[in-house]
Amino acid sequence: MDRGRACFNTSWGEHLTIPDTHGVFIAETWRMHPDVCEFISKQIYENRLTSHVSCAQQSTEFGTGLRWLETHHVRRSTESVEEAGRRDRPDRKDGGNLVGESAR
Repeated sequence: MDRGRACFNTSWGEHLTIPDTHGVFIAETWRMHPDVCEFISKQIYENRLTSHVSCAQQSTEFGTGLRWLETHHVRRSTESVEEAGRRDRPDRKDGGNLVGESAR
């Protein structure tokens, strides 16, 4: 068990987010589109986080939500020049999903 997880286990039992009995959890974000927030909420916030209704208006030329762009690099756990270079260069749009090089 990593130290971060051990800290949560000590403070909040098995909860990943602060329980109502231990403090305040701000359950609404004003920054994330609902397509992104839903994933983040399920994966990190025990499905407790929602987006403010105004966030649904956000968009990009590629649509909304999360994308996976395959970028090859070796031994880079905290910084990747290769990933930074890909950020603004999606290979193509495919039904609203960005597709990495392996799909060419």
